[in-house]
Amino acid sequence: MEHEQTLQEVEAKLTQSYVEQFRQHTQEVRTHLAGKTADELPPSFVPPAGYWTSAEKDLFFRGICTYSRLRPDLISESIGTKSMLDVCTYIDILESASARAPTRESDSGTNRADTEIAMEMSRSWIKWENGQASALATAEPLWEAAETERLREATLAEKAATVPSELTREAFLAWKVDREARWSADSVLNNLGKYHLKVMDAVLNDGKPEPDEDEQISDSPRHHDGAVGSLEPSAPATSATAVRAAANSVHRHSAIDTNNSESNVIQPGLKRRAATPPGEGDTAEMNGADLASMSPTSRRRFQKRLYMRRKRAELAGGTVDTTTEKFKPGRKAKERLPRPRPKAYATRKQQRISKKPRHDSPSSEGDEDEEGTGSQSESTMGGSGGTGDASTLDNNPTCTSKSEGDYAHPHISGVTQPYKVKTELESLGLINAEELRAAELDFFRLAPLSRMMKLVICAYRAPSDSETFISANTIRLLKKIVTEFITRMVQLSIVAQEQEARLKADKKVWRMPSTPIVTAANVVLAADMMGVPTLNQRPAEIRTSGNDLDACTALAAQPRAITDNPSEPGSDEEDSEPEDDKNLPSQYSHSLCRQLNPAFVRLPPNIGTLLSSASGQDRIVQDVEEDLLELELEEEEYLNEQDKLVEQAFEKELWKIIGGSVEL
Repeated sequence: MEHEQTLQEVEAKLTQSYVEQFRQHTQEVRTHLAGKTADELPPSFVPPAGYWTSAEKDLFFRGICTYSRLRPDLISESIGTKSMLDVCTYIDILESASARAPTRESDSGTNRADTEIAMEMSRSWIKWENGQASALATAEPLWEAAETERLREATLAEKAATVPSELTREAFLAWKVDREARWSADSVLNNLGKYHLKVMDAVLNDGKPEPDEDEQISDSPRHHDGAVGSLEPSAPATSATAVRAAANSVHRHSAIDTNNSESNVIQPGLKRRAATPPGEGDTAEMNGADLASMSPTSRRRFQKRLYMRRKRAELAGGTVDTTTEKFKPGRKAKERLPRPRPKAYATRKQQRISKKPRHDSPSSEGDEDEEGTGSQSESTMGGSGGTGDASTLDNNPTCTSKSEGDYAHPHISGVTQPYKVKTELESLGLINAEELRAAELDFFRLAPLSRMMKLVICAYRAPSDSETFISANTIRLLKKIVTEFITRMVQLSIVAQEQEARLKADKKVWRMPSTPIVTAANVVLAADMMGVPTLNQRPAEIRTSGNDLDACTALAAQPRAITDNPSEPGSDEEDSEPEDDKNLPSQYSHSLCRQLNPAFVRLPPNIGTLLSSASGQDRIVQDVEEDLLELELEEEEYLNEQDKLVEQAFEKELWKIIGGSVEL
């Protein structure tokens, strides 16, 4: 009900006619982006071998409006099914057909009076439309949620109509519960806040399997020489054939013809390990462990842990604990301060002592001291009373070895927002690492993703605005983009390394390693070929600042630094020689990616005629008559007055459409 009331309150602020215009405009934009038009063109055959469908023609004219006819390569890429030659042929046919068309009077020139003007609205209309835009921004998510609920109810009603008997009714109820739980999980995954990301990141870290260190690849160059000979007999054997088979998928993209020699295969170097025999005292502890299923590194780590545990237990005088447990990250929680014992639960002996006066005879004082000492000793040692007298514990600080700072705060706070979110995810069945991996949400560290979202929105609005959310579909899309980018980067890096090895192999001046290694220079070259700029660390303004959002906002407000190299103050540009300018890098030099993939620009066939006519001296007016200029200015002022009248009439018509009052 709250959701419906909120939607009704928002819709009350909107004008129905304005909403209809907004939806119509949204549909037109989506149609334009999809490449569809109201009147579809019929399919046709374009010689020599081009068949254009109606959908391809729609995409072609959309590309013409977006990229112009000068860039047929971009138009071809936007269509997806036509080559650049097909696009150029189709453009030539259209140009020849337009040249044969009869010449219209408007083709000779554009008349100022016949051109449609851009309407300038009044301040009252702008203020009203801003209010409508704010209400629309609030109503759109509510409309989407209401439409989703309507579709779900329709699905349930359609399913219930196909259940006639009571036997299938139970199956329908079970299906309904499962489907509603799935829909609730989808609703949460479509709106993930920072606490959702933190909880899911913690779940993925807790359920992360430990990697097998025997299969880790060493990044150090010294481990690549003699890698196969460094394997110990107990380690699993790794043949060059298996490594070559794993690398074939990457070598298929290589531009070099590779042979079957060992030098063209990138073999992983394995870490050297020194055999560590188990200690004699660890035999009893290892009897219960399945050492045969462990790798050599894990087995040695297990033996060292047991050895250190036994030594610590011998020093402490206790028993050895051979169980393993994964602790939670962070500090250990402090103990709570014990509650004071009520007086009603005090022992009779303690009540009798508290009733006696303290200014009695020495004998009675001695008895009281003895009884008090006994009571104190009982409470301290944990006698029959169990907990002891709270007043004695509070008044005598020597009764306990802990101070008040060693205990947690006595006030128990409520459940924090992360635990509330965790409870919500547990009810939906999302607190499971396997489920999150199946949903492809284990690629990124989700907790830092919320901080990145804050850094992104600081360029658009104030950080103090409402909390931002991200959808699981967006995270999956980012994963696909990163995977595709890294795959292409790895392929180009290996190709660059192979080309370098082939060029330097027969030259003695270069000392190439026996095993090919992809260096950082190969990766930088691959990034240049992909058109990726070299990214350094964050600017000093952000690194030295404690608040990333403030630093990001301040950095965005600063003007852009000029990348050109200006001349020094003491240098004289007139004295510089032309030969020095030739040696300098060109200001218009393109990147390596642009050089490898140059843009194809199609110039009009009559470009020479246009340039020669534009550069003619006859188009420059030598003598200007003042009477003609004054007449032209008067005509321009008259047209401006007529445009204002058209704008006022247009705005009045808009006010009538929305049913509001005219405010000009």
